Amino acid sequence: MQRLALGSFLFLLAACGSRLTPEQVRGLLDAPAGTVSQDTMALATRDLFLADSATSVENFAQLTKGNAGDGGAAGEIGGADVVCVGALVASIATFDTCALGDECKDELTIDSCALRIGAGDEDARGKIKLRLENVVDDAFDRSTLAIEFDGWENTREAGLLDTLGGSIALESTRATDDSSIELLFAADLDVNVKRKERALFDDGIEEHANFLAGLRFQASQTADAAEGSLEVLAFADTDGGREQSLAIRLSAEGHRVNAAQVTAGAALEVIGENGTFTCTWSAAESIGAHDGVTVTSQGECVDADGGTFSFSGEASTE
Repeated sequence: MQRLALGSFLFLLAACGSRLTPEQVRGLLDAPAGTVSQDTMALATRDLFLADSATSVENFAQLTKGNAGDGGAAGEIGGADVVCVGALVASIATFDTCALGDECKDELTIDSCALRIGAGDEDARGKIKLRLENVVDDAFDRSTLAIEFDGWENTREAGLLDTLGGSIALESTRATDDSSIELLFAADLDVNVKRKERALFDDGIEEHANFLAGLRFQASQTADAAEGSLEVLAFADTDGGREQSLAIRLSAEGHRVNAAQVTAGAALEVIGENGTFTCTWSAAESIGAHDGVTVTSQGECVDADGGTFSFSGEASTE
């Protein structure tokens, strides 16, 4: 999995149709149609926090795949476990033959039985489906890894379950001369924290959130200089749509976002159809609840001519 994590990119399955794709992320960041204003900065801050959470889920998926190949937790292994391990090992062996630099495609399904082996997580349920495709061209190498969560559940802590549904995606395009790289990340996820014990007609949901997130990391280098940028996609649609996009640009060396850190001590560029604004936050907080995530924020933005406006408000997920 380390090889895939370093050089592959996650892209959304065509079968997901309406889900956010890396191609859509690129288009929305290149031509943001939303307006940077007092009314939209709360929405932009919300999506910055959602991008933070979505990339954390990606790391969980990579860790899960890596652990699945280790044979599970220590303990006695029964007949059903042998079947599970055998199927998983065979799939991983095939999946790993699709190496970077090769023109190939493959797929792998991780069944939750791999987490239940021996003294493992007896409450684990569902599957994680991965599809990998590498494309080699004269000018670039492109690798595609799609991760789809199908009814996935695993123990969070005593009495609680983490549940995941939906997909995450990352597209990576590297110039063959290593002069540039572009990473595009898209996430469209339904994430819940549930109680294991619940009464009849009780869904057991303690926390619920829908994560819609997009990021782009670009880097280039020459013999004399190197530069890179990280952009986070935000949506300013008050009706929950995906047309009024904004771009939040910050400096970073990867596609991982720490929203609490950057809003506490950094000035970020927020880009819309009305120009580029430098924004700072005096406060920002994300609170998860049964009905979703609510992000409160306040701060100030300055445009290219020195004009300023203050913002304060909150925005929630569905």
